Order: sequence, then C-alpha cells, then structure tokens
Amino acid sequence: MQIQLDLPKLVHEVADGFEKNEEYVVTRSARQALIDPALPHRDKVQYELSEGRITIHFLQSCVFQVLELARTFVRPFERRVIDKREVEASMKRYCPYVFWC
Repeated sequence: MQIQLDLPKLVHEVADGFEKNEEYVVTRSARQALIDPALPHRDKVQYELSEGRITIHFLQSCVFQVLELARTFVRPFERRVIDKREVEASMKRYCPYVFWC
C-alpha cells in the first residue's frame, strides 16, 4: 500500500503535538513557513516515501527538529510562541532534510 503524502496535514499534526507536549504555540505563519518550502519538492518526497528511502516518521521527526531548534530562538525572551521568523531561522541554521529547506 502506497502512503499518500499530505504535507500540510503532516506539519499541522506535528505542530499540534509540539504545542500539546512542549506547551509552546506554533502560529499559523510558522506552520506555513514549514509547508511552503516543501511543496515544490512534494513529488520527489512522495517518490522517496514510495521507494522506502524515507518514512512518514522521518518526515515528522524533521518537522519536530525544526520546531525544537526554533524554540531556542524564543526561550531567552521567555516567549512561548514560535512564529515564522523562528522557523525560518531554524531552517537556516540546520536543515534535517534537504528537500525541506
């Protein structure tokens, strides 16, 4: 059975879980900052997924890693909100999957 990749759904599910477990808000613009760079690569990512080179769990982990690093940009200011600016800075500092950043 082939898994159909739904990038927005994947990002929202991970961001929702991050919010619940880490008690940080991930704004709509932060979520979109994760979705937009991935969309042009959707077919390639779907192919990698279909071939078994990557897994949904791996992609979820990549989103989580970006959010974890983004959190370090707001922590010094005692903010509990991750926005587009922090997500973009996180992806510039470390990109866990080349087709994402």
